[in-house]
Amino acid sequence: MGILERKGKVHARVVPTAKKDVLQPEVKGRVQPGSSVYTDDSPSYYELEKEYDHQIINHLEKYVDGRVSTNGIENGQTGEDVFVHFSAIQAGGFRSLQEGQAVQFDVTKGPKGWQAENV
Repeated sequence: MGILERKGKVHARVVPTAKKDVLQPEVKGRVQPGSSVYTDDSPSYYELEKEYDHQIINHLEKYVDGRVSTNGIENGQTGEDVFVHFSAIQAGGFRSLQEGQAVQFDVTKGPKGWQAENV
């Protein structure tokens, strides 16, 4: 699961399932109440409108509707992949990421395209 702050940080985490009781706590743990939240039309996100300005995009109809888009996280801000080099991982010793490990990072333009920094 990924949460992308518009022109900000990306919060990514492997979740065991896409069910409501898993996804909604992830949103609520990262997003301030009253913020705008854009999701696809999965029932797992139903009722977020109680705490957020929840906008939904139905992918059977379209992928973008004005500011409502849910496809930015896979491809940074330009449609290109975001590269993560081990040297961007802020840890001592052997720097690696484990499956299921939650991370945050900044996206910047590098010499070969978009890359993650401060992982």
